[in-house]
Amino acid sequence: MISKNDLLESILRECRIAKQLFTQVPDGGWDFRFGEGQRSTQELAGYLCGVGQGCVHSGYAGNFEWFAENGEKFGSLSVEELPGAMDNQISEITRLFGEMSDEDFANKQIEMGDMGTYSLNGWLLQTTLKFLTAYRMQLFLQAKAAGNNALDTWDCWMNDGSMQRPEPAGA
Repeated sequence: MISKNDLLESILRECRIAKQLFTQVPDGGWDFRFGEGQRSTQELAGYLCGVGQGCVHSGYAGNFEWFAENGEKFGSLSVEELPGAMDNQISEITRLFGEMSDEDFANKQIEMGDMGTYSLNGWLLQTTLKFLTAYRMQLFLQAKAAGNNALDTWDCWMNDGSMQRPEPAGA
């Protein structure tokens, strides 16, 4: 079984990779959109700064009130505010996991309306981790499509700022 700490570390790693990707968006790339009606890179990055903590709050509370009260502020973050907002999300997720008992993590059942009933750990996996991973991947693709052709697999999956890029094979 996955532990609370294992899941927390995976979630926080997604946040750190996304934060590192903020530094990889090329000049002019913050306005990039794949198409009409889709988020710009800046809007997507702002959403990434709130969706993780919003999912944890929602699961812990068993409702979506946090998103209703806080969701809009993330769409209007400036590029300069993004790293600090991601740091705040990391702190908030860490705080919430710290308040969560191992018993609640493993056994608490939450009713999420039309979305069904989940164990708390199942909810956190199905929403928080998956949403952060998916939107982080989209941020990577948007930064690359906006002109940063130097981005590669390392930047998408490993570069959380804590490790040095390995030397290419045969170098």
